[in-house]
Amino acid sequence: MNEWIVPIKYGDLPEDHRPKARLMVMINEMGEVISTQWNKHSGDPSFDSSCIRAVQCASPFDTPSKKLKWKAHKEGFLIEFDPGLKS
Repeated sequence: MNEWIVPIKYGDLPEDHRPKARLMVMINEMGEVISTQWNKHSGDPSFDSSCIRAVQCASPFDTPSKKLKWKAHKEGFLIEFDPGLKS
């Protein structure tokens, strides 16, 4: 969330008008992003680009625990991007 720069035009929109996106992120045992896959696009290319950029800038993430290594690499983690969560 610290790396996400929300496009300014979404800053003051009411919740029912805010774009939202979900991104599945796979990381390796070192916490580096190895792939991303959209679970839900926002419908706005600039918003979606800001989501991808945030994930790329946040890499590497904390290394996953032994229990989560397989899941982190093979299934990934779902990250939701909602401008309301940033405020």
